[in-house]
Amino acid sequence: MGRCLLSRELARAKERYQANALEAYRSAARNLIPHIHVDFHVTGWTGRGVDAYRHSWKRRSKWDWEEIFRRHREPDCLEMAVWSENSDLCALGLGLTSGRAVELRFLEGNGQDGCPLVGRRALIALETVSCYAQLMGKREVWVNPINEQTTRLYVDEFGFERVVEKGRTPFFRRYV
Repeated sequence: MGRCLLSRELARAKERYQANALEAYRSAARNLIPHIHVDFHVTGWTGRGVDAYRHSWKRRSKWDWEEIFRRHREPDCLEMAVWSENSDLCALGLGLTSGRAVELRFLEGNGQDGCPLVGRRALIALETVSCYAQLMGKREVWVNPINEQTTRLYVDEFGFERVVEKGRTPFFRRYV
């Protein structure tokens, strides 16, 4: 009996996480399209995303996205595939939840020339993660910039602050 109850509770939690992810995808597009004047939509990591990744830009990618999504199967992680209005896969991202935040752990844009979302992919991912964080009751969004250029982007453009906590690698934080 106890095992059945836990299974039902886990199933309900997974449904809630999935509903929050779907709402975050919709909200990000609804919030940003009027400001960036480019249509896009965000989905999870689906078969369509796998196919587009394999055929469009896997060989140019810095990361093995199939392995990243396979390794991070927590029910409350946020998978992101960002699509142009022409249904081109423009970016992939992954957000992971913690006690007080959702961390944008991975983000990569399609390296092909002519992507209509160049210069907007980080904004789209951050808006999606921020919407998800709010829906999940989290107060913060974290990122770990990988170089000086992305550090400037997150601090100067997106309003993040550098945080140094004892026992962990410095990271960047913004309240939602």
